[in-house]
Amino acid sequence: MQPIFLRKLQQLTAIPTAFCFLLTTSAPSYSADQPFPTEAPKALGSAQERCDALANSPTDQLRVGLGVTLEKIRVDEALPACKEAAQRTSTPHFIFLYGRVLFAEKNYGEALKQFKRAASKGYAAAIELVGAFYDQGYGVVAPNVSEAAKWFRQAAEAGDSSAMNSLGVFY
Repeated sequence: MQPIFLRKLQQLTAIPTAFCFLLTTSAPSYSADQPFPTEAPKALGSAQERCDALANSPTDQLRVGLGVTLEKIRVDEALPACKEAAQRTSTPHFIFLYGRVLFAEKNYGEALKQFKRAASKGYAAAIELVGAFYDQGYGVVAPNVSEAAKWFRQAAEAGDSSAMNSLGVFY
């Protein structure tokens, strides 16, 4: 039987995903003489697990785990895993992560294609990044504030907090 604390915690829907993840998973213990691991676990078997570990966005509300900032994505490891995961599953989550890795690689044209694919399936984080492309251009599209606002609004309506913030900057 679960303690009351855990039952009550599971009933709350406003708790950030990262906090819930930390409470509900068992983490390995490390002693002072063991260095903390800096690489993704080698034991992760599936492309989906490797892609999640290597490329999840810390701002994606549907992420698994804590996420990795764009600058810290190890493209050489993440690219094959996320490409395979996106091709195998065709789920918007992995299409989005594949786009993030392509963006980290500075392959902006292909990244935008992947974000639009995930956005067409309703993935809010991808919709927000399509808006970012229209806001910034990244050498792929001409910056267009009204087009960016349209994408940010759509992502905000889907619950993406980053898009809400970006949309607020326009006003």
